[in-house]
Amino acid sequence: GGRRMFRGYIATLALVSFLPDFFHLKPQDPKNDPFTSAPSTSLNFPSLMRIKGILKDPVNSTNNWPLTPRLAFPRRNHDCAIVDNELVSFGGRYGREIESMNLLTGEVKIAPGPVEIHHFLSALVDSIEFENEKEIWIPCGYATGAVIDKEGDPLSTVVIIDPRTLSVREGPAIPQEISSTACGVLAVEVEAGKPPHICVFGGSVGTHNKGTFKDTIGCYDRLNKKWDTTLFGRLPVVADHLNIAFIPQGTCCEYSPDKLILINYRSSAYGTSPPDVFALDLKRDADGFLRPTAKGWAKIGQVNPMSAAVATPYGRYIFSFGGINHYRVGRVRKDKGEEFVNAFDVCTGIEHRGIDKIGGGMRFAHAKCSSEMNHLAFLCGGHAFPQYRSEYGNVTYGDGKSRKDCELFDLKRLSGQLTEKLRKKSLE
Repeated sequence: GGRRMFRGYIATLALVSFLPDFFHLKPQDPKNDPFTSAPSTSLNFPSLMRIKGILKDPVNSTNNWPLTPRLAFPRRNHDCAIVDNELVSFGGRYGREIESMNLLTGEVKIAPGPVEIHHFLSALVDSIEFENEKEIWIPCGYATGAVIDKEGDPLSTVVIIDPRTLSVREGPAIPQEISSTACGVLAVEVEAGKPPHICVFGGSVGTHNKGTFKDTIGCYDRLNKKWDTTLFGRLPVVADHLNIAFIPQGTCCEYSPDKLILINYRSSAYGTSPPDVFALDLKRDADGFLRPTAKGWAKIGQVNPMSAAVATPYGRYIFSFGGINHYRVGRVRKDKGEEFVNAFDVCTGIEHRGIDKIGGGMRFAHAKCSSEMNHLAFLCGGHAFPQYRSEYGNVTYGDGKSRKDCELFDLKRLSGQLTEKLRKKSLE
């Protein structure tokens, strides 16, 4: 059982960097173009503006741009990563292939993956074994196709993807205590100046509708090649389909500490998602190790209840894209999808709802793709509600319920517009 690997149902959010006035750029003489000298291997997405056909006109708002290229395969419950100018997508229900889209040319490369993996998140980190290389670590997820009514097995071994070659290798064994599906994943610099640990938060084990939910946290020290399941204690609640965010010190004021934020999750199988948002304050000890403060996890606010959403921090805000909530009318389960972008202010504990709209209607089952910088957010794939399947998916692939379209959001503009709106409101 220790050799299982890939399967899929997700969507995708990838974070990349951009100039703040990128969308105000006008066509200019190439000899005066400040971006023409940029090497094609750099993460320099202002060059994207000059590629014909790669960006459509905005449809729903000034912060949302659909992309002309689509994924090669419909995906949901997958993940992705940005490496140089490549958007690498992997996993998902019914999907074994790994694909890489060049965001400057639209060229796509496809490689076979191992067995299917789905309901997972990943971490993009610098390799400590291969100089100047990146690695994608997948430390949780279903390693079989079963989700509903039939037991699904979680990964027992970390899956590591080389995003340049799209090759796959096995990583360390995952302790049974933290082995899970639908978990949260973060790369956290536990020891100052050392390679980040790969941390796994919560998740569930078993079937999607009757599984056991977890509150465990486990972090893998890649230098010393060992797991630590005590570093950050336990989550304040059992949770799967969750979002975990790291908020750096000084975000709210000069003395505000580093924080871990738990948001958007479910604590029971197809139950109503709890609205509570929790924070864990962190500080470095004399040896430079990041430790929880004595305060422990504390509730800092509430949000519109959702799970299977995308959440990404930018400044003081955590932006949530889409998601789904379950509720019951008598014995009948109802599902409510989200088509809006909401922003949670980690400094005030207030959520600002409906600040923007997702293209193509409701999305859920998508996950964040990390990069070093995050002015833009790429959102790809996800669950296709019936009214969107013919336009955004492929009804003959898998169960026909996955999407293959992509769009991007400008997080800097979203943040700036919200801040300005709140400033004006305060003056009324």
